[in-house]
This record gives sequence, C-alpha cells and structure tokens, in this order.
Amino acid sequence: MLTEKSARTIKPPETGTIEVPDGAQRGLMLRVSSGGVRTWAVRYSVGGRRRRVSLGRVGEVNLRAARTRTAAILAAVALGQDPAADDGRLLTDLWTDHARERARVLRHPEMDAAIFRLHVEPALRYLRPNDFRPADWSRLDAALIAKGLAPNTRRSVHRVTSGFFRWLVARGVLESSPVPPSPPARRVVRDRVLSIEELRAVWRGAEGHDVVRLLLLTALRKREAQSLRWSEVEGDRLVIPAARMKGKRPHVVPLSAPAQALLDARRGGRSAFVFPARRGPDRPSGADLSRFVPEDATIHDLRRGIGTALGDLGVAPHVIGLLLAHAPGSVVGGVTSVYMRADYLSERREALERWCEVLRG
Repeated sequence: MLTEKSARTIKPPETGTIEVPDGAQRGLMLRVSSGGVRTWAVRYSVGGRRRRVSLGRVGEVNLRAARTRTAAILAAVALGQDPAADDGRLLTDLWTDHARERARVLRHPEMDAAIFRLHVEPALRYLRPNDFRPADWSRLDAALIAKGLAPNTRRSVHRVTSGFFRWLVARGVLESSPVPPSPPARRVVRDRVLSIEELRAVWRGAEGHDVVRLLLLTALRKREAQSLRWSEVEGDRLVIPAARMKGKRPHVVPLSAPAQALLDARRGGRSAFVFPARRGPDRPSGADLSRFVPEDATIHDLRRGIGTALGDLGVAPHVIGLLLAHAPGSVVGGVTSVYMRADYLSERREALERWCEVLRG
C-alpha cells in the first residue's frame, strides 16, 4: 500500500514511466517518470477501452485527496460515464451533466440553473475545462460588480460556479479549481421597506414593462413571475406548481382586474411563457429589473414593501403570509398548520383588489 513517504521515494526508472498501484484504493496509480516527475492517475475501462485520468502531481495533491477523487471517478464510471472523455467537451456541455446530477439533491435546482444561465454561461461559452483560469474568475466577478449586482447575488454566483468546478475536479477533469474557495462578498441582510409612495413611483416608472407591474400587482417573486407560463394562467387566478415555488408547495394567486387586463393584453404570442426571453420564445425572461427600484433597494424588496402596506391596510397577517407564499408553519403556527388547511382565497383576493386601488393611487 502506498504512503505519502513511499510516493516521494520510489526510485524512478532509467527510461519511460512506471506505474505503482495503490493497494488501498482500486484504480489509483502512482506514475513515476525517468525524469522524477510523480503523478497520481486513475485507471479504468469503459466499453472494453482502457482509460486514464490524471489527478495531479505528488506534493500538489496528497494521497488522501487522490483516493477520494479516484473513488468519485470510479463511481461515475459505474453510472456509465467516461470522465476521461470530458477533457474535450465544452464547459457549458459539462454543466448540463452537473446540473442533472445536482437536481437529485438540490431543493431548488432551477435557481442554480437560472444563476448559471444569466451570470456564468456568458463567461464560459466556447471554453473547455482547462481554458478557464483564476484570472477569468476575477474578470467574471468584476463584471458582476459593474452590472450592479448585490453582494448576495455575487455570493450565489460564486456558490454555483465553485460547486461546478469542484465537481469537475472530483471527476478528474481538472486537477484544481480556478475559483477561490471564499465568497467574494459578505452576506447582507436585507431590511429595506419601500413606502407606498416609492411603490407607486415604481409602478409609474414601469409603464410598458409588464413583468414589473405584475410583480407589484401579485407580490410574486421575480423568478416566479419571469418564468410564468400560459398554462399557469387559469381564468381569474394563477396556479403555479410546487416545482416552481421556493417552498415546494403549489401557489394560487387571485388576479385583480388590472392583473387580468395586463395578462389578456399579452395573449396571442407563440411562446409558452408569458414573458419570453428576447433571445428566443423557448426561454423565459431573465431581464435585469434592478433599474426600476431605488438604488438602495432590490427588486425583491418590493415584496417587503407590499407586505408592509397590506398590514397598514388592516389585512390579517395570516392572509398576507399566504399571499407571499410563506410556509404554513410560519403563517399560522407549527402545530396549527398541520390541521388548519383553509386557503383564505376570497380574503386574499379582496386584499389584492384593495392593494391595487392604493397602488394606482
């Protein structure tokens, strides 16, 4: 069985390269060249073909890490994958495999997919794994700052990107990740409450921008509104499936008369999405909406402002909570929520009708 010491002291051959198997981890080899270069590698077979993936040099990658990466590579092989073939694939293609695997364990895989599509994919397009360098990450983060993205969004981009490259390392595609382990910014706790006058100003400034106005009329989250499908518009309400909701529960949104008029005016297009992307009708909108709110606010702060305004109008807290699609336990109490399943749909409709009158002043 190999040890850290033996990996450094095995005598090099006079010519060529020798391979010394690790007795503790199947498939792991120490390759020692005649020039004294010592490299960890994984050997395996796919479809009768022998393959090899390099894990990095001794000293840069320790034995424990080499064994861990080997186990991950062999697990991928057992699933029918060929990690050695990934070297020639584009990063955007590899992301598809990564996202498919992560979708099994993530609670909100669609959020990571949206972050990647909007903020990461443009920087990785046409690049292969070894083409992306630490300097490229620095340029990507600088571009996020230039776009005016909030610190929490930059942290999310870092989380998605670093997770993707760690996955590539685990599969043996890369020897190390070009993305630094630490997030680029400190987490910011948001408590900005937009006043009714500020919300009215957003409404006036969003004339012709229906997705922003729908956010104001329904208190939906940005992702929920931008990805809205026509199949989710059912008469005088929206019925958004659990898969698209943050809490993984279906959400029914009563539509006020202005909200219905807004949606009716958009009918007749070819897209399945109410707000399709400019690049094609087969994708939802991912437009940056931050320009519609004050500089010290985010588009998500609209929900806090609407919830506060509804409270000032005398709407019951549990009705506001249901409008905002909060977890039942946080709305009506943990034990009570198990037994009390009323949806208060008529109360929610009345609250939104009152809010629309106030919003449009």
